[in-house]
Amino acid sequence: MPSPFDDGLPLAAQRAGFLDYLTFARNDSSHTVRAYATDVASFVSWAQDAGLDALRATHRDVRRYLAWMAGRGYASATVGRRLSSVRSFYAWLVREGEVRANPAEAIDAPRGARRLPQVVVAQDMARLLSVSDVTTPEGMRDQAGLELMYASGCRIAELSGLDVADVSLTGGEVRLLGKGSKQRNVPIYPRAVSAVRDYLARGRPVLAARARAGAALDDRDDADALLLTVHGRRMTTDDLRKRFDALARRAGLPAGVTPHTMRHTFATDLLDGGADLRSVQEMLGHASLSTTQIYTHLTPERLRSAIEQAHPRGSA
Repeated sequence: MPSPFDDGLPLAAQRAGFLDYLTFARNDSSHTVRAYATDVASFVSWAQDAGLDALRATHRDVRRYLAWMAGRGYASATVGRRLSSVRSFYAWLVREGEVRANPAEAIDAPRGARRLPQVVVAQDMARLLSVSDVTTPEGMRDQAGLELMYASGCRIAELSGLDVADVSLTGGEVRLLGKGSKQRNVPIYPRAVSAVRDYLARGRPVLAARARAGAALDDRDDADALLLTVHGRRMTTDDLRKRFDALARRAGLPAGVTPHTMRHTFATDLLDGGADLRSVQEMLGHASLSTTQIYTHLTPERLRSAIEQAHPRGSA
């Protein structure tokens, strides 16, 4: 597969090395690596247009880059993400001895209005979890995937990476391999266990047989994979996104609902149901509690309900 850095821009070797670091040392997902590659390429392209040598960029140059983006109406979230990518790139260059200092190290990202995460409301979730045709192997697979997403709050890359052995039907839990190869076990509700059990018993064997007929299961990665394509291969993140989009459209969900929305909904519904923030942090695999705290947004109705239930004079 061609490197995302094969774009004719300078620093090709350094950027390729950074890509290898992200992929093999940090074990970042392919989606994350592509995002870093795009962000770093954007900065290097800007530096080239500005007549700058990116290896000699200064603190002031990075600030000029931020001002350039702001002047063109880039969202603060985009500016912040690109700054973070550039900062990580230069931190790696410092460790490799390519540059003496990180010019982006002490620069703060612009503060913008923090958007609350989109969630799937209860009635929409009920429709989504009922649109799969569970009389077919593909439908049983789709149902198992959807239930696992809502039951565990897994990232799409974590769902793609699941092996059959990662789901304990007797223990009612799933083992997820998150960012930085950090492993966590998340309990899953009985309906999710049932959906996976049905798929493993009646759906997956059919998909695996198709692969064996085509000699595709010589690859142990496919042989162990939980969710298989119609050709018996492990479903990639792109495969899963396409299937989710098709099911979401079939369920009539609002535009903009994505697999990551299921993760937001998982976290929000747990907190609404009384789960403590630390437990949700652990189940989501967040390194920092501050990342999880965005899910603590509460509507006035929920606040009023909390007062009525908990305050000594709330029901007076």
